[in-house]
Amino acid sequence: MNYTTFLLLWLGVLAFLLLALPIIFMVRKARWIEKRGERIVAKVTSVQHDRKRTSTGAMNNFYTITAVWTNPLTGQTYTFWKYLFDENPDLKISELVSVIIDPRNPRRYEIQLSET
Repeated sequence: MNYTTFLLLWLGVLAFLLLALPIIFMVRKARWIEKRGERIVAKVTSVQHDRKRTSTGAMNNFYTITAVWTNPLTGQTYTFWKYLFDENPDLKISELVSVIIDPRNPRRYEIQLSET
């Protein structure tokens, strides 16, 4: 194996790791929260819809859901967001959504839009 092939191989491995590691960490966080988290109910405060045209001319839909919850023990309010791509959440303001939080750090969460 010559130097150029070796270098290209390592650059490919490095690029793969740089792309894969954030995804792996997101999946691990979601699994941890689902297994060990506490389910709470938050109130939807916003459902934003944005449409963007791609370079090929196709239209994509982006949705941002915002929900809030106040911890009854501390009185602290937390805001949760979920971003969706081409998946209409069909939610309205003031509806309730299930959120699984890390009880030690409610800023670690997963909004559950459908029961699985």
